[in-house]
Amino acid sequence: MAKPPQDIKQLFQEYSENDTMTIDDLLRFMIEFQKEENVTIHDVQGIFKHLNIFQSREGLLHLDYFFRYLLCDLNPPLPVKEKLDVTFSISEWFLFFEVE
Repeated sequence: MAKPPQDIKQLFQEYSENDTMTIDDLLRFMIEFQKEENVTIHDVQGIFKHLNIFQSREGLLHLDYFFRYLLCDLNPPLPVKEKLDVTFSISEWFLFFEVE
């Protein structure tokens, strides 16, 4: 994996303490910087679990893991506002949504 660029390092320093991020630090980053209004502590715990942070002794997020989070599927570039109803068959979907 590529090394984090300088602007990511600075961002990490702003939201971390002693070169590590706690669950609360990442939650604050997601609310303040990423403007994620509906994120919960439970969501952040899931991110730590996905990144295998709980496997480490201290359970803290280091710069490399923060960079990995920024690039992973759990952090999409655009917020997912709604989900498509995939219970329709293809023909029903086209009839209902009428592609223009």
